Amino acid sequence: MASSTTSIPGRAAAREPGQAVDPRTRVVRCAKKWVNQPFRYGVKAQCCEFVRHVFSQAGIKLPVVKFPSDYALLVHDGLSTGSGYADSLAGDEVGPKVKLPEAQPGDIILFKDTYNDGWSQGVITHVGIYMGDEKMIDRPTMKGTVLHRSVYTSTGSIAELRRPRQFADPSTYIKLEAGVVKAAIKGKPVYALEIGLTYSGGVTATVDGAPRAPKSVNLQVVDAQTKQHHYFLYAGGKAKAVVGGLPVRTLSCKAKLSGGAIHLWLNGKEIRSKKLVFEIESA
Repeated sequence: MASSTTSIPGRAAAREPGQAVDPRTRVVRCAKKWVNQPFRYGVKAQCCEFVRHVFSQAGIKLPVVKFPSDYALLVHDGLSTGSGYADSLAGDEVGPKVKLPEAQPGDIILFKDTYNDGWSQGVITHVGIYMGDEKMIDRPTMKGTVLHRSVYTSTGSIAELRRPRQFADPSTYIKLEAGVVKAAIKGKPVYALEIGLTYSGGVTATVDGAPRAPKSVNLQVVDAQTKQHHYFLYAGGKAKAVVGGLPVRTLSCKAKLSGGAIHLWLNGKEIRSKKLVFEIESA
């Protein structure tokens, strides 16, 4: 579970050429290039950093999950969360869960109980990139190389698999990240867009006022004034909403991009957002 920010010695983080290739194929190609090569030799617990680096080479930035699947166990054991930990990829922000028989190359596979350090059973401690045929590519040890091996040769057991959202069909979104505004309808860039969401028992959405049946929703907001984080995740028929750090059972949100400016309403109140990700994949 330990994390490190040590840089990769002697290896440039060049991205995969030919970004027109679909994201899944880029990830698989980048991962295969590391097989039998050292990744941060001598540095402990770099499995997650390896996965993040491969995706970065493929042009994909994976999010950091604030409340991973094993969060209750982390709180119980007094453990930290962060981008260097395997369970930072165990959440719907990364993508929905998939079962092993349904997994495809490029999906993320997470393991629990691979260390015996006195932690509760079920803590997610290792991660790799699934390659198909029940095999994966991962960085298993600090003094070995990256391996292409069976998913059953890892210590511990499989906790879950995640399908990165970037592998899904093109989504409709409005984003404000690092001061940059982006918007698209089914993957095609647009400069004016309105997205709405209502969560109250069920989940309904609108795009430019027209109803949409959402297959998945990813909403992340950081209030510029209060600095509070709000988010809503919907995938696989399951919804989770958090406002100001507290779980809620109802939520409404509307984001409107017009003239290069974003207006955002949360539960009917307009707020200024420091960060906004509002993404809908239609069924």
